[in-house]
Order: sequence, then C-alpha cells, then structure tokens
Amino acid sequence: MNRPELFLQKIRQQLIVRFQLQNLDDGEFEGFSDIAMKILQILATAENEGISASSILQRIHQINPSTPDMDTINIFDVEEVLENWFEFLQMHQVNHEIRYSLYHPNFRNWLRKKVDL
Repeated sequence: MNRPELFLQKIRQQLIVRFQLQNLDDGEFEGFSDIAMKILQILATAENEGISASSILQRIHQINPSTPDMDTINIFDVEEVLENWFEFLQMHQVNHEIRYSLYHPNFRNWLRKKVDL
C-alpha cells in the first residue's frame, strides 16, 4: 500500500470512530466491537496518569477470564483500537512505558456515564 492509500485508510478509520462516538450521545454503541467497548470502559475508568496497552490487555483478561472471544485478544488488537482513537487520547511516557488517557477529564466523565460500568 502506498502513502496516499495509507493516508486515506487512516482518514476512513478516523471518520468511523467519530461517527461511532457521535452515536454515544444517543446511548447507542452500534459499530463498536466487543474489544473496543472493553477498552473504552477501561479508559473511562482509568486515572489521570493513564494506562498502558499491556495493562489494558491484562485488565480485559482479568474481567473476562473464561470468555472465548476475549481469550484470543492480544496486545496488537489493543494497540490497533488505541491507534484508531488517537485523536481522543493523550499519550505520555512513564518509566519507559507509553500510557494512554482520554484527552480531557470532562470527556472521560461523560464517557463514564455513557458506558455501562
């Protein structure tokens, strides 16, 4: 895939995420995969210092220890979802580890109310 195709693919992904988040205003989560919903729930409850992709994966496996569809999730799946949501996330490094948090506490609080916790 050449650079223009990659750029267009990234734009498409961003538009899909924006559309999905706009649907949250109505309390609907159509279009979100199970893993995306789990990550969204974890990010909505994460503290201000953020959470790493590996910690997100670990929490998914702790919350859903015997769920077959969650057993197959790996770090690359988590990172793919985070990459698609990069415009809504802040990334910072703590002890050589990248941590992710939602870009604003008010946004996190709004999502916390929308996501079934």
